[in-house]
Amino acid sequence: MSGHNENIAFKVKGPILKDILEAEKAVVDYSAEEEVDFPNSDDYTFDEQQGNLKTQYLTEGKIYRALLEDINRIEKNDTVWLGMFYLADRKILNGLKDAAERGAAINIVMDPNKTAFGNQKTGLPNLPVAAELQNLENEQITIRWYNVDEEQYHTKMIYIDKPVDEDVIIGGSANFTYRNMANLNLEADLRIQGPEEEQVMQDVGDYFDRIWNNEDATYTVAYEDNESDLNFLLSLTYRLQKLIWFTTY
Repeated sequence: MSGHNENIAFKVKGPILKDILEAEKAVVDYSAEEEVDFPNSDDYTFDEQQGNLKTQYLTEGKIYRALLEDINRIEKNDTVWLGMFYLADRKILNGLKDAAERGAAINIVMDPNKTAFGNQKTGLPNLPVAAELQNLENEQITIRWYNVDEEQYHTKMIYIDKPVDEDVIIGGSANFTYRNMANLNLEADLRIQGPEEEQVMQDVGDYFDRIWNNEDATYTVAYEDNESDLNFLLSLTYRLQKLIWFTTY
């Protein structure tokens, strides 16, 4: 079932590959009981790259810090595109709410969390999180569900389109949840910053336009299409999980 999931990836080259290799070696050294013959980054030459993009390889808590800083810098007239499998972290949610209050447009595509690798799921955390955001009745926040069947919308990416500054993309393996962001899971993302004219910014913008407006296929559906799936028990479970942090996400 995993092969049918919607996902994203970026191809990079240059010195950032050294960062990736060293991060992977750190995981191997931490995990292995004996020394592993792992490639040494000093044995490779990574050609410098010229251009207008600034790219960082981030893992675990560093993703969290960079993401919160970027969300806190969102200004009026910025447009935020968020594609997310799991969205639940309180600081991130509060940051998005505050950005909407400042006048930014917050467009969110979420997985309804009904299935995972062919198995039935309860709808946590996205159904109650979406309801929480919807109940704010803030016209700056718009939510659409990815139109899933047995597959998942496994994308984890934010694109901040800034008309008077450089755009920012953060995307990779990390869900926007406490478990994924607080050094509890092994996660890796790329942070890409640069002018909106850069090809990667155009490509990511086109990606969100395509699925949001259902160009060529029905990629997303309105919030109301899954609204009725949220019941009292699910809402109560979500509230308890927010208090005790005993979750699977």
